[in-house]
Amino acid sequence: MDASALPADALAAAEDLAAIVRASPDAMYTTRLDRTVLTWNRGAERLYGRPAAEVIGRSFDAMIPGERAAEVEWIITEVSQGRWVEGLETQRRRADGSLVDLSVTVAPIFDARGRVDRVASVAGDITALKNSQRELAESLRQLRELVYRDPLTRAGSRTLLIENLESLRGGARDITVLTADVDDFQYFNNTFGHQTGDSVLMFLADLFRGLLADDEILARIGGDEFAIMSHDHGPDRGAGLARAIQAALAEPVVLGGHRHTIGVGMGVATASRPLPGLADFLLRRADLAQFEAKSAGHCLWRAYDADMEAGFAARTTVEERLRAAEGTDQLSLVYQPICDAHTGEILEVEALMRWRHPEAGQVSPAEFIPVAEQCGLILPLGAWALKTACRDIAGLGRRGRPVRLNVNVSPRQLADPGFSAVVAGALIASGLPAERLTLEITEGAIAASNQTIAAELEELRRLGVGLAVDDFGTGHSSLARLHALPFTTVKVDKSLVDGVAGVRGGDVIVHAVIGMAHGLGLLVVAEGVEHQEQLDRLREIGGDLIQGFLLHRPMPLAELAERLPAQAGV
Repeated sequence: MDASALPADALAAAEDLAAIVRASPDAMYTTRLDRTVLTWNRGAERLYGRPAAEVIGRSFDAMIPGERAAEVEWIITEVSQGRWVEGLETQRRRADGSLVDLSVTVAPIFDARGRVDRVASVAGDITALKNSQRELAESLRQLRELVYRDPLTRAGSRTLLIENLESLRGGARDITVLTADVDDFQYFNNTFGHQTGDSVLMFLADLFRGLLADDEILARIGGDEFAIMSHDHGPDRGAGLARAIQAALAEPVVLGGHRHTIGVGMGVATASRPLPGLADFLLRRADLAQFEAKSAGHCLWRAYDADMEAGFAARTTVEERLRAAEGTDQLSLVYQPICDAHTGEILEVEALMRWRHPEAGQVSPAEFIPVAEQCGLILPLGAWALKTACRDIAGLGRRGRPVRLNVNVSPRQLADPGFSAVVAGALIASGLPAERLTLEITEGAIAASNQTIAAELEELRRLGVGLAVDDFGTGHSSLARLHALPFTTVKVDKSLVDGVAGVRGGDVIVHAVIGMAHGLGLLVVAEGVEHQEQLDRLREIGGDLIQGFLLHRPMPLAELAERLPAQAGV
């Protein structure tokens, strides 16, 4: 129909509509069903970067990305059947080749006979909105990654582990959690730097992953602690994993150009089927078992046992009471003399810590020292014992009763980078000459010693302090190992001394130890001497010093002072 034939009102409306289309910021255009462009407004020119003269009469296909071709065919099918397509979010290609995000509404245009012969499209640029959505999605992905994945080791997080445990349904069986905590992790950080510590964690994560089935989960649940979750692999899966990890860590590992012995203490807990609070139930039990494993030694594992509950409760009570006792008169020192094997003269004393609790009474060192070691209290308590003993014995020296002092040192103290400074400070504050102090280190600590401890021992010797290996003969070390370290004294364990008298050939080992120690220039102290026959035989086979109830029991400082003869001019 000729526009001039339209009624005036209709013509005005058509002109108004045309003006709106021209001025609209949205892209408005019409095409035939074969996608030939018929009209193209300014909004379309801006959106697609193509002027009307370039587009009209040509196919719209140049603006359709290949991956959207099927979508366009669907739109044409819908519209050709008289249906609208509204608010479709899609993409089209600009003249410069870039993609633009659009919201498109497509409507059919009917001819005079009521058939669809053209298509009207209105498209709005939603690129900013889609970019915001993509940025939000990426932020959510990163947040999820932070919540559920450890960025260093790529292991799962504690949250991931707990959610997976709590999501298990009734059909799951033999649900197992194995926790693994790195032995002496601070050694790696303190000696070689945190980069090496990170390398240890990444190495362990890779090792664990290599041992797991596809449906088992590895998580890093603490600074140096991992957990493995397994189910439906049988009740012995945890034990099998623990043994496999032990075997894999049996040999040293080269990291950063250095050979390292890496160990983990492991705890295993299993539930036969899901139950309320499963994650807390299994993690707590695995942690109890892990504590037992780490208390027992290097790279060991334990399976949860109900008896561990009582032990844990008892240790917790001891720890709480010990923390309260720190800095009070509940703690004191006694001194056990160490005597010349031939004359009986008191030449040295060993400082021993005692604890009298107001309710529990006298608490055995065998009970509270391991707890102090495990919870870290051994550092302040050990420093207090060292300073107090140095002050006491230096005071005896100033009163004309000089005697050498032996103080026990724990593995945790030796691993502390500032320990030699603590020793030097105690000597300076007390005035005790360094050559009158000997530090006793258990044979087990020597066997497990690393480069840090070896360096600490060398530093202590440079101070002039003597070093004694305590409890020698308990099976942890050898004289060859001692020869590589700067020791001055060997203290033969009571278990060997017990065989010196009364058993045919029982003194052979002690005799051999004394001979080899003397060959290495080491002084020999026999511990736990309780019978005259033992003393007599030790004298015959060359023992240097004697310590035991036969001669003296541990005693307070005042009693020790009475037993030491005053020496004029000292």
